[in-house]
Amino acid sequence: MRAAMTSAPDRQERDEPRTWSLRAIAVVVLGALLLFLPLEIASSAPEPLGRRLAPYAGFGLCTVLLLIASWVRPALRVPGRLALLYAVGMMASALAYLWVVPREAMMVANTLSSLLIGSVVLAGWTVQRTTALAIAMACAFAFVGLRGVPPETASPFGFALGALLVGAGVAVACATVLDRMRGGLMRRHRELTDLSARLMALQEEERRKLSRELHDGVGQSLTAVLSYLWLVEREVPDGMTALRQRVAETRRLASQTLAQIRELSQMLRPSVLDDYGLVPSLDAHVRAFGERQHLDTTFTAEALPERLTPAIETAIYRITQEALANVARHAKAHSVRVRLGIAGRELRLEVADDGVGLDTPRNGHPPGMGLIGVRERVRALGGTMVLASDHGTRLAVRLPLPDVDALPSGDESH
Repeated sequence: MRAAMTSAPDRQERDEPRTWSLRAIAVVVLGALLLFLPLEIASSAPEPLGRRLAPYAGFGLCTVLLLIASWVRPALRVPGRLALLYAVGMMASALAYLWVVPREAMMVANTLSSLLIGSVVLAGWTVQRTTALAIAMACAFAFVGLRGVPPETASPFGFALGALLVGAGVAVACATVLDRMRGGLMRRHRELTDLSARLMALQEEERRKLSRELHDGVGQSLTAVLSYLWLVEREVPDGMTALRQRVAETRRLASQTLAQIRELSQMLRPSVLDDYGLVPSLDAHVRAFGERQHLDTTFTAEALPERLTPAIETAIYRITQEALANVARHAKAHSVRVRLGIAGRELRLEVADDGVGLDTPRNGHPPGMGLIGVRERVRALGGTMVLASDHGTRLAVRLPLPDVDALPSGDESH
């Protein structure tokens, strides 16, 4: 596979970096364990080595499980829960170490503080979750420490408990700041998404007006010019052959201009899309595309209602239009397949070709403006988009389609 690009709803896009953050946490913790484990083994502590190493087994098991879970598809959908379970497991292992080695209370307190702050920063915890875990962590630390700490180490334990409370306060403060920043970014993101949808709607309206003006205004005027030229050509005397040829050539140019105007009008906004719906307009567009580009094109529509909402019809038509334009520009394909259908409560569009495929984006270069437009149309309707390249290019779009069962449906294949 040369390249793959996915676009999904906002929640999935937010979860992806959090998943990578969990992997980063696991790698850092594993590195720390590999660093401290030899020191623990070499330590001449009075506690038995087996008891001291048992909590390390808990640390390692939790971290390895987190790393494995971060690559499992079902777990990728709940990175927040993974982070919470990992923090609870690490907290239990740290408290077990405190029970075994009470003289290391300060180290355990620092470990718990680092765990809490790291979870806030990398896993994106909310203030409520951070506060709840901080209270539970402080209470558990105090309970285990007061039961297991000898009297002679009570004072250092008090300092350790104070350090843990300070770390918990810092974690809650960080969560508060980050929560406000995330809230602002999310509001800004929603505003930009709404603006993008509004601009696309205005663009479609302007295209509709311009298409109508070209078809009804300029087109009718050119039709009238053609009629007058035809009359002039008929009234030219027989002896004025050169004049008749010039009039005929002018009429031919006017007819060619009229055909171009009508083609441009259809490209801006096909009237068949408004009059007859999505399937006939896509069928006509795919056929015309194949004839212009000399490609073998196939269009299939299955189990579709007679009409969809204007927003969905426009989005599907424009996405198909852009996908076919990319095929013409880059694919060097011999055939193109367009499929449209409904599965469950989703409208599914697939455009696939047998061309050279896509190159993986390098140096952080963004995708083309056409793909950005497709992604924004899909995002505005709450759908998903997958662009993959393997023996050609395949664009798959899924859009939620409520109340499909209530609409009349039919089957068409072309």
